[in-house]
Amino acid sequence: MVVEFHSANPRNNQRIEGTYLTVEHQIDDAWPIIFVDADWCTKFIWRDSESWLGISYARIEWDIPSKVQPGNYRICHFGTRKHLLVKTSLFQYLSEWGAIERIVLRLVSALDTRLTMARYLWKELQRNRYQDFQGCSSTFKVVAPPVYL
Repeated sequence: MVVEFHSANPRNNQRIEGTYLTVEHQIDDAWPIIFVDADWCTKFIWRDSESWLGISYARIEWDIPSKVQPGNYRICHFGTRKHLLVKTSLFQYLSEWGAIERIVLRLVSALDTRLTMARYLWKELQRNRYQDFQGCSSTFKVVAPPVYL
């Protein structure tokens, strides 16, 4: 089974204590995880596009083992995107605090104010730069375990 997702560079978050992918089996209303990216039957392939927009893709391959029970499955992908500028929420915060023109006036008014505000904005930019995301494929059915000759 092969699934492809819009993704982000895996270096944004190496997921040392986590995973880039899960294979989940539907049992009643629950989706327990049966395989992750550390299993031999799964493969995570990331590729960057040639676009200047920073769009990239994750291709997830799952070689279905013979021990897998028939049923409904899905493949989920986890990543962390990096914003080129700042999140919209920072601009919303700044507009609630005062107009951006007011911020510019405060920055120009004194060197101390300028440095303080610049430090604050830089910290906000770094704090809001990364955002986790996840997505799952459509449910698919495994009817019988594959037989390899």
